[in-house]
Amino acid sequence: MTMTSRAQAGALFGGVTVLVAGLAMRAPIISVAPILTKIQEAYGLGSVAASLLTSLPVLCFGALAFVAPWLGRRFGMERAIVFMLGLITAGMLVRAVWGPFGLFLGTVLLGSGIAVNNVLMPAAIKRHWTHAVGPLMSTWSVSMAVGPTLAALLTVPLYQALHSDVHLALVVWVVLPVAGLVLFQALRSRLPAADGGGPTPAAARGGLWREPLAWQVSGFLGLQSLLFYSFTGWLPTILAEGGLSDIEAGLGFSVFTIFNIVSSLVYPMIAVRSRRQGGLAAASGSMWLLGIGGLLLAPVSTAYVWAGLAGLGSGASFSLALTLLVLRTRDAATAARLSGMAQAVGYTLAATGPLMMGWAFEASGGWTVPLVVLLAVVPFMTAAGIASGRPVEIGPAS
Repeated sequence: MTMTSRAQAGALFGGVTVLVAGLAMRAPIISVAPILTKIQEAYGLGSVAASLLTSLPVLCFGALAFVAPWLGRRFGMERAIVFMLGLITAGMLVRAVWGPFGLFLGTVLLGSGIAVNNVLMPAAIKRHWTHAVGPLMSTWSVSMAVGPTLAALLTVPLYQALHSDVHLALVVWVVLPVAGLVLFQALRSRLPAADGGGPTPAAARGGLWREPLAWQVSGFLGLQSLLFYSFTGWLPTILAEGGLSDIEAGLGFSVFTIFNIVSSLVYPMIAVRSRRQGGLAAASGSMWLLGIGGLLLAPVSTAYVWAGLAGLGSGASFSLALTLLVLRTRDAATAARLSGMAQAVGYTLAATGPLMMGWAFEASGGWTVPLVVLLAVVPFMTAAGIASGRPVEIGPAS
């Protein structure tokens, strides 16, 4: 086998591993949404408590993103990724078998594992596959869209097939982080040795927080995530209360995630070939506006159309935000630092979304006010994305 063919085989195995590991990054969270009302009934949770349950992973994303670059330097980026896949597995088991306390504790554990890998995986891609950033960022983005799609399509049927047991319907998804752990552990032996980058100078760490571009990327990722988690956390409930059955509402959620996959696949490939990405950010914002506005104003019979448009906007904005973490940095270490900052700031902001939706619903008695609030967020997200699309890079000294 030639060196070229070995490299190609290694890249293919890396792509498969990134795909499977990525499936475990969102399905454990999104699998809650289709049976959220059943979980509320089983555990006696009100709307605010249910909103907290859906917000906890995002809070973890914000809190743990700060320490993820340090974990990558201290233990090695690849070893840390494997360990966090194990933590996701443990969290899913605790969530399913340890009663009400375990429901929230397990959610924190799995959210913590996902939080760290959110930060480290784009940096690992930049380190090991510099010449395949576009395809692998597409793979990473698509995998985090396919996971929710599978969860949306299968969680309700699984719940029904498993004798309406919410514990079993949640724990079945543990197969994803287990498979990702096994594959990534095997991948580690194939990757060239790379140091952790050493300690990052204090000046460099502080300098990043003074970079306007870093804040613009953080704002784009954060507002996109606020929209995503607010929208997906309550979309099945909104559709069901609008007159659709549980299965039909789950299908509407699947339409959202299927179109999410389409734009997640296409956007990174376009972004890496574009000098400026502001137009891509504007297009993603337009799709969000049409999708949310349609659900707010149009008859429920057209809900799938608007869910699909919102899905296109979601996949486009999310995959673009992740790709910007790589495009706006000069090396893997800086990518990890920017990823940590952007996700810490961004997901802390995003965690307010589902709670805001729950409170707005309880205060107004309907979904009009919550959806109007989401509409108001879109222009700010779009502006941050346009600013982040300028052809400027953050270097190691920033």
